[in-house]
Amino acid sequence: MKKEILLAALLFLSNGALWAEERLEIVAFDDEVVEVRKNGKVIEMKASDIGPLPIAILSKDKVNFLKIKGKDGGELWVSGSYVTTSNLSKIPKNCRSTVISKANDEVMYGVRGAGEKCKK
Repeated sequence: MKKEILLAALLFLSNGALWAEERLEIVAFDDEVVEVRKNGKVIEMKASDIGPLPIAILSKDKVNFLKIKGKDGGELWVSGSYVTTSNLSKIPKNCRSTVISKANDEVMYGVRGAGEKCKK
């Protein structure tokens, strides 16, 4: 009888270990303004308006947007290109697409992602 209880306990614990997942979080914003998708629209938002760090990542979509709960408790999708996560091997930087920004004086241009360390 003790062997069966011990075996059941081991199976329960090993199953729990299989289902336990690492909590993925946004640990830093790479810019003061980040690209977010809210209510189906892509907009720019101040990082400080998103919420205090770290922020739990609820899911990821195929175009590298990360689902989180915003400061107001609503659903918000943050572009993975603008954040550093707690585990870069699970959610790598998006090197395939770049964001091009143009300064107000129309003289300086910047290409996000150029020269940054990220996996392709």
